[in-house]
Order: sequence, then structure tokens, then C-alpha cells
Amino acid sequence: MSGDTHRGPRRGVIGLDAGGTKTDGALATLDGHVVARARGGPGNYQSIGVEAAGRVYSRVIGELLERADAEGVQVEAAAFGLAGHDRPKDALVLDELIAELLPSVAARVVVNDTFLVLRAGSPQGHGVAVVSGTGSNCCGVAPDGRDTRIGGLGWEFGDGAGAGDLGVEAVRAAFRGEDGRGAPTRLSALIRLRFKLDRLDDLVDYHLADAPAPAPPAGLLAPLVFEAACAGDAVSIGILEAAGRELALSAVRVAERLFTPADSFPLVLGGSVLQLGGHDAMRVALIDAVHARFPGANPVVLEASPLAGALLLALDRVLRPARPAPDAGARVTATLATPRRPALAGALETP
Repeated sequence: MSGDTHRGPRRGVIGLDAGGTKTDGALATLDGHVVARARGGPGNYQSIGVEAAGRVYSRVIGELLERADAEGVQVEAAAFGLAGHDRPKDALVLDELIAELLPSVAARVVVNDTFLVLRAGSPQGHGVAVVSGTGSNCCGVAPDGRDTRIGGLGWEFGDGAGAGDLGVEAVRAAFRGEDGRGAPTRLSALIRLRFKLDRLDDLVDYHLADAPAPAPPAGLLAPLVFEAACAGDAVSIGILEAAGRELALSAVRVAERLFTPADSFPLVLGGSVLQLGGHDAMRVALIDAVHARFPGANPVVLEASPLAGALLLALDRVLRPARPAPDAGARVTATLATPRRPALAGALETP
């Protein structure tokens, strides 16, 4: 845990971003100074169970409350963006769990973690957010507060275009390119190099009953698609473009529920694939497809951590009806900024 030594106003908020690989938390004062941060393990209760998720949340929250006591900060609100907060059944489980862990704070926001991406990338808190990381997700909030979400449940339930999906498409394209069912692609050589294989079909060894090692997660192959695309590989560029159009299907459906084609609103792109991918084909295809229906959508590649969105949602609860002052929001997002590759600039040069 780390934090600054600023001794600002003694009123503060807590934010938590719990995902499939880690759980991040932060404590901030009402003027936007981040006083402390804490980190725990995976926090998706659907994957690790309610009790295990509760232990992770409890450790992170406890660490932040201890720091709040040490700094003399009174926590007035908290916001939690939780992977697995997908269905009404999930909301009942997680809302009850958070209430038990933080009974002293009545002003609580518990949402799917995709809403953190939207709040972190939208100064007014409304718009549409599209996420492609390990998986994919999409949500939106209208200016009047109505919200909706599509996806987040996995490939088997209609999702697509996350890192795992790109990896599966990379393997399929590589095999089809080698045997002639598809166009040749650099992915064949890159996959062999990545896993030190003599032949591409040696990859099957990972899936045998007596395999010496478990099959690597398909998401590990997603960077190879971007690498091949940057080298001009048409097959890889096609995979990325198809993924962008797939994400646009969700973004357009969400926007149709909340906005009219004449409206202007932020279109926030988040998740490791959309934020850090070294080739713009996926982002451009997504943006172009959304603009065909909503020309006023303003694409924004998220630069702040989703954890910033959690703090901003908590600040919204304390400071309503007014949003946090611009300087407070700027402090939060600047403190919790994440690196962005220069190659992403091209994705924003859109109408």
C-alpha cells in the first residue's frame, strides 16, 4: 500500500475495483487527493466463491479503513465495481456481502466493474463504455441516470472480442493457414516461437489427457495478433477488425436504449486489449461501426485506472447534486493514470 502525505479535508471516500485477477482499492479525500491504496487477489465471486471474495474485499477495505483512522479521514461513501455483478441474483449476493463488510458507511454504490470504466472516462458520468480485456463487456448511462448493460458473461453466453477470443481466432487462423483452408499468416511462426514448438500441431500436446503441462490461456496469444497486424499480416488485421465490429454490436444496442442518433456522448474504450493493443484496426472498426449509427459518439481511450471511476462514483454520492469539482476529478484521474501507447492516437482521429 502506498499513499501521499497530504493532510487535506478530513472527509473522504473509498473505491474498490475487483476483477478476475486482482482487487484494487483506494482512499481519497473530497478534494481528490488519493491518501492510500491497497491491493488484493482475484475478486470475482463467480470464479472463487462468495466466501473467498468476501475475504479479499475485507482485507482491502480493512487496510484502507486503518489508513483512514491513521490519517484522521472520516469515510462518508464507498463505491465498488465488482466483476461478477452481472445479474439480479448476483446483485443480491454482492450487495448483501458489501453491507456486511462495511456497515458503518451507509452511502454505498455497488455496480459491475464496467461502470467504473465509464465513470473514469466520462467527466459527466454518462455515455457508453466498451471493455475488452480478458473478456468483453459494455454498459451505458443516460444523462437522466438510466443505465443498461450487455455482455460480460462469457463466450458461451453470446460475448466475444476479449483477449481469450482473439487467442482462439489466432490459433484457428494459424492452422487453417498452414493446411490451406485459409490464407497464410505470420501467426503460425509467432505461435511456434512463443511456445517453442517444432511444428504448429505440437500445440495439441497441451490438450492431451497426459499433457506434461496445462494448456496456456488463449488470452496469452492476443498480443501475437497485434504483433502480426503491425507487421502487415492481413489475416491478423482481419481478426482485429472483426473483433471491433463485434464490440460495436453491443455498443450500438446499449446506445439505442439510452440516446438518440442526434445525441453526442462519450464512447469510452477500456480494458487491456483496447487500451494497449499496438495496432488500431480493432479500435477503428469499433468506432466506425458505432459512428454509422451514432455520429455524435465521441471516442475516448481510457487513460485512468478503473479504480479512479470507483472513487469518482463515491464522490458523486457525497457531493450530489453537484459532481466533484473539476480539480478534484483531475487529481483522482491523474494520480491513477495508466500508460498509453502512442499508437492509440490514430484511433481517436475520427469524425
